[in-house]
Amino acid sequence: MFIKNIAIGLMLLSLAGCVTSSGVDTQSAKEKILINTENYPELIVFYKEQLKKNESEETREKLAQTYLNSGDPDSALFTISSLDEDSRSVSSFLVEANAQLELGMVDEALNTALKIYQTDKNNAEVENLLGIIYAAKKDIPQARHYFTLARKHLYNDSKIKNNLAVLDIIEGKYDQANNRLLHLYMKDQNDPLVQSNLMLAMAKSGELEFMQKVLSPKYTERQISKRYNALRNTELQRLDVVPTEVESSNED
Repeated sequence: MFIKNIAIGLMLLSLAGCVTSSGVDTQSAKEKILINTENYPELIVFYKEQLKKNESEETREKLAQTYLNSGDPDSALFTISSLDEDSRSVSSFLVEANAQLELGMVDEALNTALKIYQTDKNNAEVENLLGIIYAAKKDIPQARHYFTLARKHLYNDSKIKNNLAVLDIIEGKYDQANNRLLHLYMKDQNDPLVQSNLMLAMAKSGELEFMQKVLSPKYTERQISKRYNALRNTELQRLDVVPTEVESSNED
């Protein structure tokens, strides 16, 4: 009987362990689904519930990144600002700098990005972000310098080429921008950022026939002409560069 009771007790302990593990797996699976479906409202609720149960720098950083992804940089900045300055990760500073940039706090974003860069000189994500910030400050040589460094350190090649093409457009090097963007467009015709920048570069270079040839499968001649005329006279106030994306700490 004693041996039987011990055996039952061990079995219950084993089952209890399985339940705990299963609960963790369920939460992890739910998080991955919400991330993959980009369900930011539910993901924000999910991380808030996690933080209520257990305060965690990693979870708070994830919450801030989700706020940023959802288009709420103010909440992202507020969330990330409560982290201990001395123990923060590089990715948390990237979230802060991106949020500051989205809020128009360009100088603050630059200071935050440079702070990270002083401790991690070969970080391609930081270099790409610095390129974006300098482009926002209209310091094109510095922007190009950091985009080139990010490319050297193996940042996403398509994103860097798009960002370099944006600088080409700003500098009036439309043919160079067309060449960069056309290669990207041929690889992925559904990328709205590449398509919009390519259309602008073609319009600014006066390439209506070229624009019709490239876009005719997707748009009518009238639609292309209308876009061409609108973009031809566009003042270059703000062009789209690809922001830094902080890698998720979740394992696949």
